[in-house]
Amino acid sequence: MCSFNHDEADSDGRPNELACLVGFLKLLLYWLANCPPVLSSFATSPVMIPVAMDLTAFSGAGAFYGVQIQGLACLIMGACIMSESEAVDSMSLISQRIGIETFQHKVECLWRSEALQRPARSLGEFRWFNGHYRGFVREHQRAVQRRMVQLYVSQGVGGSGLSEDVADHYKQLIRVQDEELREVRHENEQLRSEVEAFMTRSLKASSAALADKAFVSRAVWMYLMKAIMGGAAAGAMDANAFNAAVRSDGSPLPELSTLTYQGVFNQHSYQTGGPEEVHKLAVSAYASRFEEEGSAGLWLACFLKSSRDGQPRDEVPMDLIVVLDVSGSMNWPVDGALRSGGVPRLALAKDALMALLPKLRPDDRFGLATFSNEGRVIQPLTFVSILQQDELQERIVALQAGGGTTISAGLEAAVQISGETDIKERHRRLLFLTDMDDMRPGQLDNMVAKQSERGLYVSFVGIGQNFKAELAEQVSKHRGSNYFCITRDEEMRKTIVDNFDWNFFPVAFDVEVTQQSDSFQLASVYGTPFDARDELVEAEWMPDVHRFYPLDFKSTVSTFLLCIQRQFPAGLPMPALQGIFSFLSSGVRSVIRVDTVFPSGVHADGAVDGGLILLRLRGGSGQVRLTLRYQAGERCFTTCQDVVVPDDESVPEAIRKGVILQRYVQTCREYLMLREPVCKDCDGFEDYATRVRCAFQNLDVLGQEFANDAANVDALCPGLRDQLHAFQEMAEKHAKRVLDSK
Repeated sequence: MCSFNHDEADSDGRPNELACLVGFLKLLLYWLANCPPVLSSFATSPVMIPVAMDLTAFSGAGAFYGVQIQGLACLIMGACIMSESEAVDSMSLISQRIGIETFQHKVECLWRSEALQRPARSLGEFRWFNGHYRGFVREHQRAVQRRMVQLYVSQGVGGSGLSEDVADHYKQLIRVQDEELREVRHENEQLRSEVEAFMTRSLKASSAALADKAFVSRAVWMYLMKAIMGGAAAGAMDANAFNAAVRSDGSPLPELSTLTYQGVFNQHSYQTGGPEEVHKLAVSAYASRFEEEGSAGLWLACFLKSSRDGQPRDEVPMDLIVVLDVSGSMNWPVDGALRSGGVPRLALAKDALMALLPKLRPDDRFGLATFSNEGRVIQPLTFVSILQQDELQERIVALQAGGGTTISAGLEAAVQISGETDIKERHRRLLFLTDMDDMRPGQLDNMVAKQSERGLYVSFVGIGQNFKAELAEQVSKHRGSNYFCITRDEEMRKTIVDNFDWNFFPVAFDVEVTQQSDSFQLASVYGTPFDARDELVEAEWMPDVHRFYPLDFKSTVSTFLLCIQRQFPAGLPMPALQGIFSFLSSGVRSVIRVDTVFPSGVHADGAVDGGLILLRLRGGSGQVRLTLRYQAGERCFTTCQDVVVPDDESVPEAIRKGVILQRYVQTCREYLMLREPVCKDCDGFEDYATRVRCAFQNLDVLGQEFANDAANVDALCPGLRDQLHAFQEMAEKHAKRVLDSK
């Protein structure tokens, strides 16, 4: 077979022993994870557990073997935590002998190691791990982490199971996990360059057939972002909560989840070359090289254009069920200040709701439920043609705010009146009007998912600056769902009434945009709810997309198939062909997966609201092929477009505008990541203070760059400089508090 060579290896044959040890640990880990009886015996063995513990601190064999052996040994001890009988003892042992943070660090080093992430470069090259085992390692790592947290929560601090040391470590781990659920983590360019070689590998093979063919795969990967977006993108529709927090003088820094690339992109309009007249959905793209400092590189701006952009809703009737929050907090104005004299949130919602009724058609059906501590049906689902609107409006006007917020009760009431579970040829939507006060992320996720599966889609309109964007993001990442944030009185009517035809009627589902090129590699993608938390999956050649491959590749495939037919009359199985053709196919194929696309509004000058997906590429010159696939109704559609990267220095307005917005969001998010203070007596305070100083300096640098190019920035992105200046003032107060406490 093929040999392997590492600089750390000794010359006395020891590398072969270490390689055998790595192989044994791989086999043992897989066996323990998949065979509970063996795991139970291993976890109670007075011989094997000490050996495994010793291997977690294995040294003296160089960095390569040290990472592999220590990481696998830690995962083996992690498997013992999965044992029902020895879980607590194993976790305490890890805490006392290894340390929770050290344990996690060793496992993460294994996961990020080149041996685990790097695919074979040729058919005959040796590989330490195949795609199936990579996926297994990741799933096992996550399962162990979940089990550790579960043990801490169930056993409690100081109980019979967990020590105070374990509890302290896992309080921090739970905080980290909660933070990852609430926000899209920011990756700066330095971190991207360090991990890019690892991030472009497969996390998980989709089947055993893919694992079998993994030995012939090379760098042909999909960049997958399971997102919900569109012309006026689903998911994060705006950055209103961030803007409102910046406007309110003296308030603390807004949460990171309030500011996303997608939300900011959606608050601006773009010239996309006119309306789409041929297809229900099309991709429009512009490519250019951007040579300015801080943004140099190749940029590709993609827009999903719908034939319904700016058009009235289609002829399909609608079932609209409004779920209105009448809890006590809805008596507050939008800005949250009781003494401001503003219009109460409930009054705004009631006015918008009554203005919405005339937008409905006779064959539409309307229902209304309210909730505070309990859900209540105000109007059963009824055809508008027979709806007693005067009586309904009287009931709406009579609604009063009071009590707590139990949004699940409102959802249950809405589902109760939603009628049949499988209705064809009707748009079906739940529209929540709520401030989401006193809510926890994850509380509604399963319920919303179930409604999405039955075609009853959910929209959240969050009212107020304290609207929990992380909760809405979590539950809106389901098919057909989206959310909006209302921080000004006038935004309520605009969202619900003025933009009704575009905000609540999906155009397409299961949208996929693939990028393939011989010359370019994908570095970053901006404009989806998963801005910086991207998953990578392996892509393979498939017969149904063969027609979109280059002509030279098609010729190679034809020649190969003729040779196969002569040698093997019965032919080769499809998994084998997939593996070979995936190896032979050119370039990097990147995929953006979009659950739902909504139409967007169109301005008088033809500009389209939102919908920008900004790709940053690396490479020389050539072209990029974009393939769009989507489902509309019961049919699936596919189109293809080649984008030539120009050699000149002209930059389309859409790219210039997108890059300005990208830099604004990236720089502000960099500072927002430092929102949570570090105690000045803690060991990490000096590092924290240094990062605050650097992040604030980056804000100043960007502000100066915008000031030097004020005319261009103001023309492309009206109001952006004012927003940045207001955030700089807020950040300056925060930085001063941090640095003065040193």
